Amino acid sequence: MRTLNAIVLTLALIASLTVVAVAEEPGPKGFPELKAFHDVMAQMWHVDFPKDDWAAIRTVAPKLSEAAAALVKAELPANYAERKAQYAIDVKLLADSVANVVAAAKGDDDAKLKQSVIKMHEFFHDLIYNLNSQKEANNSQQYLVPE
Repeated sequence: MRTLNAIVLTLALIASLTVVAVAEEPGPKGFPELKAFHDVMAQMWHVDFPKDDWAAIRTVAPKLSEAAAALVKAELPANYAERKAQYAIDVKLLADSVANVVAAAKGDDDAKLKQSVIKMHEFFHDLIYNLNSQKEANNSQQYLVPE
């Protein structure tokens, strides 16, 4: 009985870790610009921000700006064509919020930088939510998944 409990517990742990790993890295396959943006933002949000490491955030802000510019220019994958209009709005809001992060990073007001990073992160999740919610609504295609 103990062995069976251990096996069940191990399988449950593996399954939960798999779900967490998928949930942490959004982005459709075939959309490397979104993944590249997320990779830069994730460093900022999950590593630097919790430590209040404003110097690190100031250092990475130009990379975030480059990744956002690439994302604006990128073509939305064909299987998300019905989301193109909403995506254009969302990616513009995201790019504008990244510009605010970059502007705040050039100054010395940590509170302003903090607020700009929070807003940028929210706009990123809005973009992902809007892409995913359409897929949920019509249930005809897969959710955005990591490469």
